[in-house]
Amino acid sequence: HINNLLCQYRIPSIWMNAPFDIDCVKYDERRGGRDATRLLLDKGHRRIVYLDLRHVKGNDVHYSSAMRLAGYKDAMAEAGLSSTSVLELGDLGGPAQIDWLADYLRGDSRPTGIVTYDRAERILLAAAVAGLRVPKDLSIVTFGDGHSEYAGISVTQMALPYEKAGKTAVSLLMEKIDQSGKGMA
Repeated sequence: HINNLLCQYRIPSIWMNAPFDIDCVKYDERRGGRDATRLLLDKGHRRIVYLDLRHVKGNDVHYSSAMRLAGYKDAMAEAGLSSTSVLELGDLGGPAQIDWLADYLRGDSRPTGIVTYDRAERILLAAAVAGLRVPKDLSIVTFGDGHSEYAGISVTQMALPYEKAGKTAVSLLMEKIDQSGKGMA
């Protein structure tokens, strides 16, 4: 709705990390999901799960969720592996997620690697409850702002280039203002 108002009143704007094809700066989330999965594949992992603890399945979720998952599936297919191991637990609260994951990680067919949308600290806690050591028994790759240590345990992180995106958005906005509000591709 706000985008329609901005257009209606011809207010120059550039969105960041939104699902728009024009007037928007966004990350290559699909490539990020693929690269995150490849990191685990390159380390020899074959039982890799994609885990989303944030979004509730069936709800209107952020576009990055679908794109990261698609990248995971791309990398698994390229490696000749099944990409059916997708866990979406956003409908559970934090404690329930940890309990569910701990039980899952105790199982015989548990993954050795997890690509997660975010919330790696919950996976670390569930792994500890299950008696697993990260990264020796379980490797995790997540996305975020570059903070990659939780309770003294480092987790591999696909750092999103926030600063570069911000500078690009400001540059595009200034260009748009100079061009009297024409849309930017």
